Amino acid sequence: MLEAAAFGGGNDGGGVLADRYPFVSLISSTDGPMCAGALVAPRAVLTTAACASGLLSAGSKPQLVTVGAFNSYLDAFRRPGKYEARRVQQVRLHPGWRLRDPRLNNLALLQLTQPCILPPATLAAAGFAYPANLTSATVLGYGSRSNDGVWPQLHADALTLLPDAQCRGLRAAYGPVPPAQTQACTALSRSFRPCSRGSLGGSLLLPGPSGGTVLAALLTDGFACSDDPFVVSPNSPALYEWLPQHAGWLQQQLAALA
Repeated sequence: MLEAAAFGGGNDGGGVLADRYPFVSLISSTDGPMCAGALVAPRAVLTTAACASGLLSAGSKPQLVTVGAFNSYLDAFRRPGKYEARRVQQVRLHPGWRLRDPRLNNLALLQLTQPCILPPATLAAAGFAYPANLTSATVLGYGSRSNDGVWPQLHADALTLLPDAQCRGLRAAYGPVPPAQTQACTALSRSFRPCSRGSLGGSLLLPGPSGGTVLAALLTDGFACSDDPFVVSPNSPALYEWLPQHAGWLQQQLAALA
């Protein structure tokens, strides 16, 4: 198993990381922060169905999205005008998501009451191929980086995206193996805790075919989420929903919100 290199920038204090990735979003309910997401259109934030349905937070539903958030406690003082808070108007769960197997099609779009000015992420297209070799990916999330449980503050790491053959073996550890390339896997990280509450729904970015980066996957699960004490670890590999497989559904939904 390869160990990821730390990406840096998570403790920049001034939110430079959030300025670099302004589409990254913190999703909250009346009970407080819940999970992460990504602005993919002026009025649409992509996250996991588990988060949007309340599965992660004992029935709490997303009500507020802060796009471009860095630190939910300090942004109002240190970064005024650099983030946008919007109410959630409607939740659109992926039609293939089922509670009995929440690993599959674990996606949802949150329709916002008002459009955002901040630029959305560029989604990986349907033809974007899963890398055949070990590839470096940038991952983002708000979950705690340590056992102190302090969160949410945006952080990023450079993790290794595993080839599908290796990823298939990790997926098998969760039960029936989903179709190939519906999920991506990242290698071990000692600083990115995939199952910290604010990291689920976090973005995985890969180099785009025309330069820049594309949003290729969202964090949905990891061994750290397991109930099995023999595999659970806060620094375990993580699973991501592979977005090119869902390009048709995403395009249809975003067209309806245009």
